[in-house]
Parts: sequence; C-alpha cells; structure tokens
Amino acid sequence: MDKEHAVNTSDVYAFKAVIAADRLALLRENLAKLNKRAAKHGVEPFTIELGRYGNQFVEDRSEGFAANIRTVEVTLTGRRISLGDYRVMASIDHRNQAFQTFGDFQIPGRYLDCDAECDHCKTKRDRAKTFLLADKSGDLIHIGSSCVESFTGYAPEFALGATSVWDQFSDMKEQLEGGDDGIRDCKMEAASPMRPFLAIVSRMIRRDGWVSSSLATANRESGLQPAFSTSHSALDELKKLIERVGHEATVEPNVDQIDFEIASNALSHARASYADVPDRETVEAFDANMWSVSSHDTFINRHAGFAAFIVRKYRTEVLEANLANQFSGESQYVGTVKKREEFEFTLDKKIPLEGAYGTNTLCLMHDQQGNQLRWMASGLTDMEAGKSYRAKATVKKHEEYKGIKQTILSRVSVTEELGNEQRIEAGAAEPQAIECSM
Repeated sequence: MDKEHAVNTSDVYAFKAVIAADRLALLRENLAKLNKRAAKHGVEPFTIELGRYGNQFVEDRSEGFAANIRTVEVTLTGRRISLGDYRVMASIDHRNQAFQTFGDFQIPGRYLDCDAECDHCKTKRDRAKTFLLADKSGDLIHIGSSCVESFTGYAPEFALGATSVWDQFSDMKEQLEGGDDGIRDCKMEAASPMRPFLAIVSRMIRRDGWVSSSLATANRESGLQPAFSTSHSALDELKKLIERVGHEATVEPNVDQIDFEIASNALSHARASYADVPDRETVEAFDANMWSVSSHDTFINRHAGFAAFIVRKYRTEVLEANLANQFSGESQYVGTVKKREEFEFTLDKKIPLEGAYGTNTLCLMHDQQGNQLRWMASGLTDMEAGKSYRAKATVKKHEEYKGIKQTILSRVSVTEELGNEQRIEAGAAEPQAIECSM
C-alpha cells in the first residue's frame, strides 16, 4: 500500500463544550483522574480552560417546569500521543471493524476496509490491531501492533495503554457533546408562561397601582390591605387559571385587550433594554436577573418579581414618559378652591401609599388641556389607569410640585366612565430612575 504524505493535522487537539457551572468541579475531578493514568503511560496531561459564563433556560412546557441554568464554556486540550519520533494518528481494530482517531485526524478512506498489513515487516497476517503513525515529515505509516516496538522502540503495551487514555478522553468528549453536561438533566422548578402573566400584572397595575413586596409585607404586619405584592397576586391568579385549563391549553386571563398589548410591548422593551448585559464589563445582580428572565417566554415562579417588574419598567420608561412629553406644556390651575365642581380627566397612575389608618391611593390625572390634577383617595378606588372619567370633586388647594402647577382634589365622585384613552407605544423613551422594589 502506498504511503500517505503530508498528513494535515495538529499536535494539539482541543474541543469546546458548554456545561452547567455546577458540573465544573466534577469535570475537574474526572480530568485529574485521567491525567494520573496519562502520566503512567507517557501521555502529556490534558488541560481545561474556562471561557464565558452564561445562562441557559430549559423547560418542559407540558409539565409546567423549567430551570435557568448557569453555564460555562470549557475548552479541553490534549497533545497527540508520540512513540519516539512518530505520532500516533489512529488505531484500527480489524476484528470488530472499529476505528479510533486521536485529535482532529481523519482516516483516509482506503484504510477503512484494508488488510491488516504492516509497512515495517511487509507481511500479511491475521492481525487484530494496527496503528497509523505519522513521521516528522508527515508521511503516514501503517504498523502492526507486534511491530510497534521494533519500529518505534516502544513496547506495544505502552502504545495500547496510551491509546486507552485517549479512549477515555474521547468518551468524555462524546458524553459532553451527547448531553451529559448537567443542563438537560437539571432539577427543574415550577414555571409559568410569560405573556399571560404580564397581562395580568398590567391589569392589576391599572386597577390598583404597583404594590411592592415591601409595602405588602408592611401591610400584612399591620393587618392592612393589599397584603400581597402585585407579582404574588398575579402569579396566584395565573396558577389557578392553569390548574383549570391544564399546562398545554391556551391560557386566556381575564384582562382587557390593552393589557395584552402592554404585555407584548413591555417584554420587547425589556429585551431591548437589557440586550447589552452580556457585553458589559460589570453587571449588577438586578440587571443580570432582568436580562435572564426577560430573555424567555417562560419564567421560573420564584422569579415572578423580576417578571412583573417588566411591566412596571415599561409603564415608567415608555407610557408615562410619553405622556409627560405629550403634556410638556405649562400646567395651569383649574377650578376654584373649596368649590365643588365637575371635572373630566384621564387617570395616569395609581400609587398605593401606606397611611396612618391603612393604605391610601394617590391618583395622578390630567385633563384635556394637559393640566395636572391629584387626588389622595382614602383606601382603594375602582378607577383604572389609562381610562377617562367625568366626576364631581372639591378643589382642595392649588400648589406647585417641582415647579409644575397642580390642582389638588378631594371627595372625588365618579359620575361617568368616558372610555379608555391609554396610548400604547412600542418605542422606548429615555429610561427613568425607578425604585426596584418588587
């Protein structure tokens, strides 16, 4: 058989894999054991190099479970086996028609169904195993296992032991590439669909304002309402809905069309806002979690606070910012102090505030001329943000807030709902400073 010339291969062989970060310790341990065997057989130690950390979301939608896995890219490297001046490129098991290559070497097709010949002794016999070696010039040589020692100066047991080390390294590679990476077999947690959840959150914010976990905790300790945060209440409602229809059924929450639109736009806004997180030199934990949660259409239930914040972020940075730009003209006082009059206004925002006798609701409003009105409701109110109303109210006082004239109302009594004037904007305004309490 003619020799192959100029074998195209490298002395160093490396492959990359992405594994669950918590599997890194086990991988290092297995590599250390492999290197002990490698040292016994004269094989240079295998090395591991860490690359970029990341996250991978794994889910089973039919069961309603998911996991957000911390991952790390690893590069495993080994040097080709050498027998003196010869590099071992491959071994051929002629009895079982099995082939083992080392590194990135590819066996020439003519060796796949060749006789068990030996280029050293030039004899044909019923050999069980042969090796393909490459000399310094790159010529490929076919050597029988019984001729390895006379040709290279190394006993065949040494070659077989060295190849067994590479067999183990190859098994490790195949296992990692085949899914034994700690990602697919991870422990999953209860998970929920993102968009129906965000739509419920949108409806709750419109009706009751944003209830943070800190406010809800304080209310529970004082026996006041609301006793649960927006994220907790929305998740509880969604879980009950899924229990009724099943995980594989379409989830249709009891919300208005505007809430579905806000949910979709809020998710797009969050994904755009946090798209650069992986490229930042340093990242705060909150931003890292928001990037991770907003990247998927499903979220782990214990991350409901981050998911709910997607809607709040959108309302603050887009809807409310656009509204402020729309009415950027000078606000004027309306009505007569201490006089009860009729007003038409749109409710922009509801803010639950803890008071001495329970939770009050600060209602921020504007009329058609862009004049700003405020009302501190005792307790909760049925008015919804984004809707317009006709109401009777008493002008309590006129005052300025941050240089803007505002009319403070009291004893507001709605006489008619005029409709929904919420403006949905998909574009993002400049981010505003937001308290990140969930």
